[in-house]
Amino acid sequence: MPRIAENRRNLTKELVSRIKPQATKYIVWDEAIPNLGLRVYPTGNKSYVLRLCFTDAKGKTSQRMETLGAAEDFKTPEAARAKPLELRQRYKAGEDVKETKKAVKVSTKTLRECLELYLTARASGTLPMKASTADDMRAKMGFGLAALIDKPIKDLDAARMVEWHRERKLTAPTRADVEARYLRAVWNWTREELPALKLEPWPTSRWAK
Repeated sequence: MPRIAENRRNLTKELVSRIKPQATKYIVWDEAIPNLGLRVYPTGNKSYVLRLCFTDAKGKTSQRMETLGAAEDFKTPEAARAKPLELRQRYKAGEDVKETKKAVKVSTKTLRECLELYLTARASGTLPMKASTADDMRAKMGFGLAALIDKPIKDLDAARMVEWHRERKLTAPTRADVEARYLRAVWNWTREELPALKLEPWPTSRWAK
């Protein structure tokens, strides 16, 4: 890997747009801000990165490569240059920014995303789910749970799910029960595999009959 000084340029909006991909990913480092660079992928995608060397609140020194975001998320390189100071301050205060990002990403997972994670997990193993069953789950949950499926799953508490089932049974009782079984499977799997979401236990005792 080339040393930082060997691949340093004055990053401008025009230069960023002209930089071409290579067979492997590489970084063009900025002349204005130390350790700020533009990572270029073989696909042509580009993202700003920051090489951090920091001492946290406990006095521990660490190094980390932090992704600031896709190049298109910043109008100009100047906008990307405003991020390093903020990140350094957050790390210095003792925050693990990477872990914060992971927690936020998990906390915003929708029911649909959890369904897809569940189906991916069930597609392999000793008793893999049939593709037709997976398609049926997508179709029935996408229709019967249309008002909830793109909501963060952590917001779907027991009371809300029980109310959904009660209302759904008024118009389609058989389908409501099938959709509820699918929902329960996804819910229980997510509760076990993504404990950071702190989902409530499935509300069996309160379920509509």
